[in-house]
Amino acid sequence: MIDQATGEFLLVATIRLAMVCYFARLFVAGCRVIGRVPTRWQVVLWTLGCTLYTVHVLCAFAFAHQWSHAVAWEYTAQETQRLFGVRRGEGLWVNYLFTTVWGVDVVRQMIALVRRKATHPAIDVAIQLFMAFIVFNATAVFGPSVYRYAAVPVGILLAISYHWQKQSRT
Repeated sequence: MIDQATGEFLLVATIRLAMVCYFARLFVAGCRVIGRVPTRWQVVLWTLGCTLYTVHVLCAFAFAHQWSHAVAWEYTAQETQRLFGVRRGEGLWVNYLFTTVWGVDVVRQMIALVRRKATHPAIDVAIQLFMAFIVFNATAVFGPSVYRYAAVPVGILLAISYHWQKQSRT
């Protein structure tokens, strides 16, 4: 059995590593993940990130929410009230959707890699916009303030990656 301190460590470590994989995949792709055949590294990073995120969700339910949707709902409502002055727990459903979308996209990316066929651009845009919105809110809004400061260098690195990838293809 995992003790509470180890569980809380895993809760934090898994989400941080999942976000490292999320951004590393974008960096490796030079932010070009729309309508393309993914590389093996992109799929590995995407799959690892999704797996770590799923472990994070499991840790949250095991160590913070006592395997209870109601407890998770209440926690989400408290955090929403603390930040926005409105006590609502519906954001928990958005978290469930995020988990599902990422998992489905992992399978979609694997299929695209195996078939060597570009992914559908409209689906890519919808998924990336949704995920970016959730990641931004989970880190910059709900996360610790240090994440807000980390957003600037991460954004700069992604811009450099985009430019570098663009230059290397011309």
